[in-house]
Amino acid sequence: MAGKCWPAAAWKAGKSWPFQTNVNWNNHSLIFIPTPVSYTFTRSERLKSRKLIETLFREGKAFVVSPYRVLFMVTPLPAGNSPVQAGFSASSRSFAKATERNRIKRLKREAYGLQKHLLYQALSSIGKQLAVFFIYTEKKIKSCNSKKNK
Repeated sequence: MAGKCWPAAAWKAGKSWPFQTNVNWNNHSLIFIPTPVSYTFTRSERLKSRKLIETLFREGKAFVVSPYRVLFMVTPLPAGNSPVQAGFSASSRSFAKATERNRIKRLKREAYGLQKHLLYQALSSIGKQLAVFFIYTEKKIKSCNSKKNK
C-alpha cells in the first residue's frame, strides 16, 4: 500500500490537507495519506543508449503535435525499472545558441515530468515499456502553459 498512516490527532483540524477527508477529530483514529507523485526525471528514465536511439529513429513510429515531433517504439528497455525512457532535442538550425536549446530541453523535461504519471499508469495497466523521443520543431520558444496542455 503506497502512502503513510498518521494519527489524526497529530494533524490539527485539517490544516493544509492536500485532499478532502471525513475524519472524526474526537476519535484518535488512523487516516491514510497517499504519497505524492514523483515529478523528477531520473537517470533510469533518460533515453541514453545510442543503439536504442538509432533503432527508434529507424523503426519507430512518429506523429506531430505542434510544436513537437514525437517518435515512439514499444520495446523492452534495458533499465527495467522505468516503463518509459524519454529523450529530448531542439534543432541547432532553429536555435543557434546552446543556451536557447538547453532552455527548451529543460522546459520540455519539466512539462514531461509533470504529466508522466498518466503515461505510467496507462503502460502499467497493459504491461508494456516505451521508448519515446520529443523533438521541438518550432522556430521560437512558446510559453510553458501551452507545453503543459500538449
